[in-house]
Amino acid sequence: MSNGWLAVSPRAYPELMSSPALLPDDPEDPQVILRDLPERERDTFLAQYREAAEGSVNPAGYQRLRQVLHIWSLAVIACNSPGYYDRTSSGGIREPGIPAEEVFPDWNERIEAARTTRA
Repeated sequence: MSNGWLAVSPRAYPELMSSPALLPDDPEDPQVILRDLPERERDTFLAQYREAAEGSVNPAGYQRLRQVLHIWSLAVIACNSPGYYDRTSSGGIREPGIPAEEVFPDWNERIEAARTTRA
């Protein structure tokens, strides 16, 4: 009797089962983040990761761990972009910014709605 699923034995395609190079790195894998982060960011990442990992024994803590890994995966991209540290040095961001209200005309309403939803 068929349940609609095709059963394939891993022995049928051993090259797929033994070749991790076929799968791209997960950008939210802590080892990938640590590998790709600039040296100067690693201690901060490790501290935040350890704190979130310790709290991940309950469902709410697990969500926090996922959030930390996601944020740091984005930090890897930002920190490795050319000129990142120059743009974010103590002199502040040198590129002009656009106020959120100009990009999103209903910005203040969105913020108020988010506050109301959380309350």
